[in-house]
Amino acid sequence: MSSVLKEIELPRTLVAEKKIRYGFDFSQYYHEWYNRTILECLVPSPGHTVLDCGCGTGILLPSLEKRYRRIVGLDLFIDNLLEARTFIRRSSLLVW
Repeated sequence: MSSVLKEIELPRTLVAEKKIRYGFDFSQYYHEWYNRTILECLVPSPGHTVLDCGCGTGILLPSLEKRYRRIVGLDLFIDNLLEARTFIRRSSLLVW
């Protein structure tokens, strides 16, 4: 398989294995801690729009939606964004 095909296939593999990665209590605890750590670095300004570059499967998007007016999730891979749709209510998702 060429390196270009491997790059295209990688997100599909990651999305398919998401339940394995996030299915354990420790994984969920880690991601909750990680999200809190990121949010502590951001200025809490509910009227602003936030861009999550490389949002992947959208793990941070629900936390951002609680704090900001509008969220835009950006990722290179449509498969990630299709999975991210399950996490969000009002965010916009873009493939770049």
